[in-house]
Amino acid sequence: MPAGPVQLDPSRVYLLGTLYEGLAGREALLDPTLPDVYQVGFPNLSMAPRIHRDGTLLYVDTLGRIREFTPEPEEVVVGGGCEYPSNVDLNDPLRPAPCPGSSSPVATFHVLPDEDTLVFSCQDAPQLFYDETGTAVQTGNSIPLRMGHDRLALTVDGGTLRLFTRDGTEVPVQGMPGPVDGGMVNVLAARAQPAGFMVALDRGAEVRELWFLYSDGQSQTLGTYAPLPDNATTALLVHALDSSGNMVAMTSSTAPDAHDVLVQLSLLPESSTLLYDENDHPVKIQTSFLVTGP
Repeated sequence: MPAGPVQLDPSRVYLLGTLYEGLAGREALLDPTLPDVYQVGFPNLSMAPRIHRDGTLLYVDTLGRIREFTPEPEEVVVGGGCEYPSNVDLNDPLRPAPCPGSSSPVATFHVLPDEDTLVFSCQDAPQLFYDETGTAVQTGNSIPLRMGHDRLALTVDGGTLRLFTRDGTEVPVQGMPGPVDGGMVNVLAARAQPAGFMVALDRGAEVRELWFLYSDGQSQTLGTYAPLPDNATTALLVHALDSSGNMVAMTSSTAPDAHDVLVQLSLLPESSTLLYDENDHPVKIQTSFLVTGP
């Protein structure tokens, strides 16, 4: 059995899929570039885990507590075969997440790119955030899309991207594209960088762009993502950025059974690629999460 919490690369994107489609609490974690090597030992999860900057994988358990994931071996069944382990969170260390003035469970949490503490909110007031000492974290009374350096908060409020500094001051966002066809800004994914955030946007008509939003509110386009590979459909379901700006997304294969696949979208002139095909490997993508760092 592994001696302690798993260590991952927070700059990369991992798949948290399932070994048994249709059954909760059967998750398996893998690096899509090593598709037949996976780790198990998760309870039934309702939100995506996050990778701490030190490589520890953190998740919220069924009681609303933040834990550090420690993998388990699959249990050998008498007569051959394996089954998913039980009591999987008993060896997963708890992280401090004191909800002030109550015993409310954690609603959501974020990892920071430049601090070890976590930022979390509680279910009785999900728009209010704290660090692990119980100190309030300013996010403009909004749930952050991402937390950045020096506790810069990126939120999407009423279809508008907003930035808030650590003292709660709002920084006007300038130059970013507005809503498409009168709708909301369709943010696919975001990732913290020392100078601000990378933000992937869906611009409509199968056009997806990567932008950089600086901490002073200025912005610039970094490029347009290449079209999806021919063996994947155009509907993207779940998205995450790696530290280089490549976007990993779940979608369906163009095969007759329309099974699930992962694609990696790169900026032109590079090509997008099929990253993982569930029909070729034991871990399935149904109701899965993409897991990465800040």
